[in-house]
Parts: sequence; structure tokens; C-alpha cells
Amino acid sequence: MEKRDRLIILGLFLLALCVYAPTFRAGYIWDDPDYVVNNQNLRSIGGVVDIWLSPKSLPQYYPLVHTTYWLEYRLWGLHPLGYHVVNVLLHALAGALFWRLLLKLQIPGALLASVLFITHPVMVESVAWVTERKNTLSIVFYLITLQAYLSWDTKRYTPGQRPDSTRINYILILALFLCALLSKSVTCSLPAAVLVILWWKHGRLGKADILPTIPLFILGLGMAIVTAVLERHHVGAAGTEFQFTMPDRVLIAGRAVWFYLWKLFYPMDLAFIYPKWDIDPRDALQWVFPLAVLLILARAWMLRRKIGRGTLAALLLFVGTLIPALGFINIYPMRYSFVADHFQYHASLAIFALAAATFARFRFWPWLLVIPLGVLTFIQAGIYRNVLTLWQDTVQKNPKSWMVHTNLAQAYDQFNDPRKAATHHQIAYDLAPDIHDTITNLAIVRSLDGDDDAALDLFDEAIRIQPNYADAHYSRGNLFRRRGELDRSIADYRRATELAPQFADAFANWGGALLDLNRNADAIEMLRHALELKPGMVSARANLLIAERRLRAESGGGKP
Repeated sequence: MEKRDRLIILGLFLLALCVYAPTFRAGYIWDDPDYVVNNQNLRSIGGVVDIWLSPKSLPQYYPLVHTTYWLEYRLWGLHPLGYHVVNVLLHALAGALFWRLLLKLQIPGALLASVLFITHPVMVESVAWVTERKNTLSIVFYLITLQAYLSWDTKRYTPGQRPDSTRINYILILALFLCALLSKSVTCSLPAAVLVILWWKHGRLGKADILPTIPLFILGLGMAIVTAVLERHHVGAAGTEFQFTMPDRVLIAGRAVWFYLWKLFYPMDLAFIYPKWDIDPRDALQWVFPLAVLLILARAWMLRRKIGRGTLAALLLFVGTLIPALGFINIYPMRYSFVADHFQYHASLAIFALAAATFARFRFWPWLLVIPLGVLTFIQAGIYRNVLTLWQDTVQKNPKSWMVHTNLAQAYDQFNDPRKAATHHQIAYDLAPDIHDTITNLAIVRSLDGDDDAALDLFDEAIRIQPNYADAHYSRGNLFRRRGELDRSIADYRRATELAPQFADAFANWGGALLDLNRNADAIEMLRHALELKPGMVSARANLLIAERRLRAESGGGKP
């Protein structure tokens, strides 16, 4: 690599560090506790085995991502700075790899495309959110795999190339692709991307082009199926809120494509959670969006000889990479929004490449975009400082979302402002009075206010709507325990732990209720299990000491 290239790569890294500087003062936000703070797999050497072999021990089965967390926990514990720095460095590395890939493909404006990717504010959600290590890690492996495949494809037609050498290189490609999939299964579109690029380069696809991609397609499809099954049965992307017809899903997909394009060209009013639009297949205007997508693709096909194949290739790459997040497959975020900035992190590469190639002829002028984009990214990154700043910003942009108000209420609870928390729980309930989450949260508020009868009615309603909602059983158990109805509280705690086997607080309170009944041996069992799941629970450890002391006294081993 020439000195000039090394300096460019250094510049890309420095640029990323500058525009994402606010993240270095940021803490953890939504989902980060599940992925890092409370992830017991990070705490022990044996945890890395569970990361790979126990998919349901993770919020989502992306073992390579959680392995990076496991390694970082050994280095800096739970301090958020290290996790944020790694995310920014991975984003910068992806930008550098993107630049090198475009150079290899001889696409004009390669450096501009890379800079646009690094500085664009739509990327902030993927970089400033620790949980989205899934994106920043997977895109690195995605780009390395893509470049390795294209190099291998060129070399295998080179005279004098040893067959065993090309086989070894192909096995390496499979291994790299598997790393991408184990970081995030959205990368399953890579073999299709390979075929699009080869068609763009040669104007045709032959048997020799298609056959080598079949193992890649098999790997990608396998991981996509695993993710879809876990998303439905482990994450919870199932139930009445996900019962969309195929026409519904086509309408969602068509509008989402245009939404993502719009945000790339006009990155204003970016929100952590966007409003969820209404879907009505009987409304003819809603069909304009998917039909327009098809028309644009058809028009690009018809003009391919006049304007070149690049435009169609870029559009196919963009839409094709988005497919896993367009609503054809249930994913949990569809419960409250059909779109999210981090869903287009990989797909955006195609549009940045197309835009940079289009504007490369203007030389200096397109670079003026970098300054405002960088400023917007710096400002947007600051919103991710903590849960309160994030949800305060989100509620201004999406005030009619029950989910946003619920999370803002929980943020106020974390910042010891119960009055504002109660207000937003009430707003969430008013917006969605038939959803078990909002009902349960309002029940907790009523319980804290001392209105037990109203709280019990709400808990019962939440469990009627969603019998398998562990939080409702747990919270109702807490109310029963406070009222001295210990048998009923234990029944609810037991049910909560059956529904959520990693629910440490439910085990701890179950142990506390058993301790109240002087069932010390049973209490010890539950409390020890709670501490295995969540070692930092002070109240559980204190109750365990009491239960052990009582048990010794019962057996004549000392005073209680």
C-alpha cells in the first residue's frame, strides 16, 4: 500500500473519531443492558461457550458480536467508553474498506463515497448505539468477503493460477461470509450482491458465475431461517400485532424503500423511533409506493444501454439488501415502527457509490456536502448521550407512540423523577389502552400510589390480553407480596420464571417471599439461582445470608 493510501485511511479514521466524538461521553441506552450490562455470558470463561451453543441465552443469536463484548468485558468491564470507541473504529474501518472496494471496481468518486458513508447522520444509530455492534462488525466482514470474492473471481481466470490455491481462497471466502452472518444475518444478501456486481461488470451472467455462489446462498439462507425462527419464538415477533396480509406487507415494503432513500438525500428530523403509518390495501394511493419502485427499476433496465448498467445495479443492491427489513419477515421492531435508520446501514453503500460516481465529474463541489453532514452527525450523536436525552428527543418527533412514552417514563424512573414517569405511563396507556405493556406499567403506577384494587384490575387485564407476559405476573406478584398474600405472589413469581427463565429479579423476589414464609431451604435455592443470573443484586444477597443463618439455626448450628 502506498504512503498516500495510508494517509487517506488515517484521515478516514480521524474523520470518524471527530464526527462521533460525542459518543465518547455517552452511556448505555435501549437494549444495551440486555446485550452488555446484564449479560451474564460476559462474566465468566464458560460464558463464551453459552454465547455460541445456547442461542436463547442471548437477546439475539449473533455470537460473534457477543464474543467481542466478552473480550471487551475482560479489558474494561462495563465502562461504556470502550464499547463506543470500538463501534466508531469499526465504522471507520468499514469506510476504508468501502473506499478500497470501489477503487478495485474502478468506480469514480470512491473516496467521496467513503466519506459520505462515514459522515452521514443516518449512520449514527448504528454507530452510537452499542447494541448495533451487529451492524458495524458485520459490515466489516461483508466488505472483506465481497472484496475477497471479487479478487478470487478474477484470479481463477488468470492463466497459470494453481487450482488448489483458488480452492483455499474460496474456503477462506466461505469462512469470512460465515463471520458476517454470525454478526448479523442481514448480510445473507451478499451472494446476490456478487451476482449483481458481476452482471454490472460483464453485462451477463453465465453458469460459471452462478455456481460458485450456491454455497454462499445456502449459508445465507440457513442463517436467515435461524434468525427468523428465533425472532418469532425467542424475541417475540408473533401475535396479533404481526398479523399482516401479503398486500399489507407489499405496501409496507414499497413505502419503506422510499422512506430510506428520502432520509439519505434529506437527513433531517432523524428519530430513534419513527411514527408507524397506517396500512390500508383499499387505499389506491398507498399502492403508488411499491408500483413506483417497480417502475423505477424497469426504467433503469430499459435505459441500461444508454446510461449504463451502474444505475440499475446500484438500485438492485439497495433494494435487495433492504429486503430482510422491509416487512416480508416478522421482526420485533415492526410492533412499533416499520422503519429504522439502522436497517439501511448496509444498503446505503450502493446509494453512496451511485451518488459519488454521478457527482465525480463536478470535482470540488460535491465535497462541500461533507461539512454539513459532519455537523449533523456530530449533533445527532449527542442525542445518544443517555436514555433520557434519547427519549426526550424521540418523543418530540414521535409524540403519538405509546412505546416512546413508555421508554421515556422508564428513563425518568432511572433519573429519579417518578412524577414525570407516571405522567408518561398514563399518556402511553391513553394512546394504547389495549396493549399489555401500557396496562402493566399503569398498574405499577397505581400500585405505587397505593390504589391496589385498581392496580390488580389492570394486572388482570394485562394477563388476560397476554397470558405469557412475564413482567405482568412478576409485578402482580410484587403487589400480592406487599399485601401479605404470599402464596399468590409465589404463584405469580413461579409463572414469571417459567415464561422468562433468565428473569433474575423474579427468582430473587420468589426467594424473598419464601423467606417471609420461613421456608428457608427453598428460599436459598431461589436466591442462589437469582445471584447466578445477576450477581450484583444486593437485596438478594442480603436475603440469602438471612436464609442461610436461619437454616443453620434450625439445624442447631447457631443462633438465628
